[in-house]
Amino acid sequence: MESNNYFNHLLERLQWTVSDNYSLESFFQGDVILASEKKLQSCTEFFYRILRCKLIQVDWIFNEEFWITNNLSIPEVFAEMMIKYPHYKLYKPSNEFADEMQLKIWLESYFIATEKLESISDRCRLDRGDYPIDMSDERWIQFDREIRKVFLENGVPWDIEHPLFPIDKTRFNIDTGGA
Repeated sequence: MESNNYFNHLLERLQWTVSDNYSLESFFQGDVILASEKKLQSCTEFFYRILRCKLIQVDWIFNEEFWITNNLSIPEVFAEMMIKYPHYKLYKPSNEFADEMQLKIWLESYFIATEKLESISDRCRLDRGDYPIDMSDERWIQFDREIRKVFLENGVPWDIEHPLFPIDKTRFNIDTGGA
């Protein structure tokens, strides 16, 4: 079962991209307590959709050649890499980065809102800047509805119970851990 709080966290971070660029790590992180596997699943599903629906775009990447060579501009490829190189496996016990791909996708790629997302945010009368989501505020409720509508119109409705990129520990040889 999806944590609505984590989905709300992802919505909040999405809206923040209207005023600044953010790394993928800033979407994954948050105060919501959720098992790493579920958090990764939700974050991957959400990020795939916002890329595919052209709500965000790459604003800055540390190594553009690496990005192009690995086809990371293709939303499906990016989502697969999120699962294959999960955030919670980013560091080795020695505090070194575990893999270059992890470093590139989680920390060295920054995303910003497209005009499409800016228009949605403006229609919802949400102020620009980093401020907490408040689902008792009609503006945030409308923003949630608008984003879900965009997902639906693009053939990728939000349904975490039936993920498009299910985590398969055997396929990716990862330990999805607990907390």
